[in-house]
Amino acid sequence: MRRRQPTPSPSSSDNDGYAIAQAFPDDNLPSPSITAQEYVDALNHSKLLAVKDLFVKTVADRDATLESTNILLFRALHTLAIIYAELEQWQNAESTYKKLLAESDKILGPDSKVAAGAVSNLGKVYEQQGKHEEAETILRRAKLWAGNNLEGESPQYLGAVQGLIPVLTKQGKLGETEKMLEEGLTLVRKMSGRFKEEDTVEMEAVAKGLVALKK
Repeated sequence: MRRRQPTPSPSSSDNDGYAIAQAFPDDNLPSPSITAQEYVDALNHSKLLAVKDLFVKTVADRDATLESTNILLFRALHTLAIIYAELEQWQNAESTYKKLLAESDKILGPDSKVAAGAVSNLGKVYEQQGKHEEAETILRRAKLWAGNNLEGESPQYLGAVQGLIPVLTKQGKLGETEKMLEEGLTLVRKMSGRFKEEDTVEMEAVAKGLVALKK
């Protein structure tokens, strides 16, 4: 998951003060020496909390009023899961992705586009919690889906490969890691676009780390 670019420092307003208060409850406000970046981070965090509360309500409302097949319900669940992950509320993110996948697999089938994004993101959520076996299983599903439904050099396929590398490494499956790494390096060297150089440098650094790990 690529990092979001920080937003510009906000101007002072009553709403900003409220946001900061929400980010630091119980009057535990930061000292006046808070940096501009800390201020922006706190404000962004409080905004995410507000959006999270909104989407919790949205999911509940849509769950109560819409048919289970309605794509709007799936979209709300996916957005809520992403927000939980951004807030590093991993258990909430996991349960929300699981609910989304259970419903979409039952109604739309396991090869739906709705399931595809959720599967890949759930793998990353599992990894953050140290659930490497579960992460491997779900990321292999993501890789298989991308391989069957998209071109082999797609960002989604590469993302699944990149996600599997640390998961396999942490389980001590170095032989499988090496094969996955070779596949990833082949992919990034064939790809074009603005992320090619970044992805290539990242994969080559992982390759060096694997060589050192095997010594």
